Amino acid sequence: LDGVVIAVTQTDAAGNESDPANATIDAVLPDAPVITVFAANEIGGTAEADAVINIDLDNDGTVDETVTADGSGDWTFTSVEAFTDGQTVSISQTDVAGNEGPSASQDIDAVIPDAPTVTVFTANSLEGTAEANSTLNYRSR
Repeated sequence: LDGVVIAVTQTDAAGNESDPANATIDAVLPDAPVITVFAANEIGGTAEADAVINIDLDNDGTVDETVTADGSGDWTFTSVEAFTDGQTVSISQTDVAGNEGPSASQDIDAVIPDAPTVTVFTANSLEGTAEANSTLNYRSR
């Protein structure tokens, strides 16, 4: 039935029927929201436009907070308290038709990494070690 357009009318006690109102059935569950932003006390990403974002701050299956995605599907949640290292935040979305999709989760890494180690530095080469999956930023001093 997904995508089917239905016409709904109402008839009063005297038998007068209204003009129809059309509605399109949305029976498809939304995908899990995408988490693209993570900071000390902020998490955000993308979802369906205007979806309600359900936020489970302690991964216990209970929604603790909600925000609404904008018309482009972008959403952001700012926590009053900073996230803690090892905390898991689960996010799901409920689309405008009321369909709730699966959740996505983010494991919180709140530990500041050690400085990277540079072992080789030449005019066109830089080598060393850093935390796995980290991003290295270069700038001159």
